[in-house]
Amino acid sequence: MNEDEIWGLCKLTLALVLVLGAGVYATNGRPSHRIKREMQRLKDERAPASLLKVTSSTLSRIQQHSPNISTVDLECIGEKKVIRLNSESEQMRLVGQNCKSLKGELAIKNITNGFEASVFQRAKSKFSSDYLSLNKGTNAIQVSFLNDGKEQLAAELVVTRK
Repeated sequence: MNEDEIWGLCKLTLALVLVLGAGVYATNGRPSHRIKREMQRLKDERAPASLLKVTSSTLSRIQQHSPNISTVDLECIGEKKVIRLNSESEQMRLVGQNCKSLKGELAIKNITNGFEASVFQRAKSKFSSDYLSLNKGTNAIQVSFLNDGKEQLAAELVVTRK
């Protein structure tokens, strides 16, 4: 086989790969409308991978699930408010809503012990954290938005664990 024949086979192989690849992509590469709707539904209903379900009850700011675990509903954040709470829980989850439409990535950190919570964005502007570990005594927790390297404080909690 000479060099011209080899180049001809390479061109033919490339053409076949492109034609077959385009056909596969057209049928499998893009999700159908049904799959897109299901993906959006799951995204809107996404919840933390934990045993306890987040509730939307705002009757009480602290919802005690067990002696060691609680959930705090921050309701609306973005007003740079300071919330003072007493708790006996070793771990606390924060839930709330970005009512001021602040932009950026939400960050929640227990300044006292350095624990940074994972934050789960839920439907629209709602969020939930995983469980933050609390030290005995005073815990300063900051809820802030990180945007272009700048931090904008949205809320601060002072939790006293007994």
